[in-house]
Amino acid sequence: MGERKSDDKPRGKKDTNGAFFLVEAMLAPGSEPPPHLHTREDELFYVLEGEFDVYVGKEAFKVETGECVFLPRFKPHAFVIRSRRPNMKGSHPHEIPFTGVRLRFDSEKSFDEVLSSLFADVGDKPFPISEVATNSESWDEYKKEIESHVGPSGFSLFAIIDHGAWIKKVGIQRKVLRLIIGNPTIAITMLRHDLTAGLFAPVELILVEEGDGHCSLTYVRPSSLMVVEKNDALLSAAKQLDSKLQALAEKVTNA
Repeated sequence: MGERKSDDKPRGKKDTNGAFFLVEAMLAPGSEPPPHLHTREDELFYVLEGEFDVYVGKEAFKVETGECVFLPRFKPHAFVIRSRRPNMKGSHPHEIPFTGVRLRFDSEKSFDEVLSSLFADVGDKPFPISEVATNSESWDEYKKEIESHVGPSGFSLFAIIDHGAWIKKVGIQRKVLRLIIGNPTIAITMLRHDLTAGLFAPVELILVEEGDGHCSLTYVRPSSLMVVEKNDALLSAAKQLDSKLQALAEKVTNA
């Protein structure tokens, strides 16, 4: 690779007399080199997209899109990528495979009994989460309002989707409710480590009336959805959510 001039054509060693070298790289979190120094060349990082923490000697810099930082020779330096993934123009979507773990709790209780137990814990009317956020001036005010509405297990009801109401139109006579529950004060413990964890917070449960008059409650373990790359802090927070959600499921389904 070589210098890029205004016509955007690669230039090689003969154009710069070997005094300049330009590399365009797409980097991902976890690929950073260990602290090191150069004895022959200076470096300059220009960030096309993303966010880095760069350490030069005893100094630290936060470098974002459109900014640059100079790394002189003989000075130890290192960097940490803070943005989750590069999104270079013209690039293809980055696929990150993962395996969700589904947990099903079969209950001897009826559909209505389990639903009643759930409502007793998380509330039976969806909490206006977006409205509360709009009307709160600060995190402390928002947090206080949230905590005044969460149930004993730490969750509030956000939404209900009644699948049973429409599947009967195609001859399926079963009660099926999808419930969305959550708590932003729990969610933030994960989103602060990876904003894409918000794809799975709040969490979703599906309550199904089974043929024997009993029911089942099913959900996908949050940590199996959220933690798809190495992130110990996120994993620790997500496992705490796993425990809270499992405790709620066991509580409402046990006879």
